[in-house]
Amino acid sequence: MSWDVYLIRTKTNTEPYDRIKDEDIIPFTRKEILDKIVLLANELELQVEDLDTNFPHLRGKGWSIEFCFWDEDPCEIVDIQVRGSYNPTKVLARLKEDLQTRIFDMHRGKYIEDGQESGFEDWKKLAERIKRDAAEI
Repeated sequence: MSWDVYLIRTKTNTEPYDRIKDEDIIPFTRKEILDKIVLLANELELQVEDLDTNFPHLRGKGWSIEFCFWDEDPCEIVDIQVRGSYNPTKVLARLKEDLQTRIFDMHRGKYIEDGQESGFEDWKKLAERIKRDAAEI
């Protein structure tokens, strides 16, 4: 189970999620994302795995981020699946800043805004409850 967020970049980066027009999207290239993963790993002392697949991972202490390309290049939206006990807020903030993108929180159904909480903690509680419920079966 993962907390899913999307990287979405448009000409103005202001449109509501459900009102983005195809012509306003600025796609990401696979190389652009892979270069950013490697840069962040080097700068923040993180681990990189599976760079030669459609699902490269960036790992930190207590979390991992899987970047899902789904055979698309360029990608209009990059699906990021976060797993673990800790929210990689520093990495997400860097992705947002460095790639000039917004991050859409699929759990909450809205963009993660600077200074506001994401849906990570809510997702984590849900994941823990599902795990407990499954153990009782």
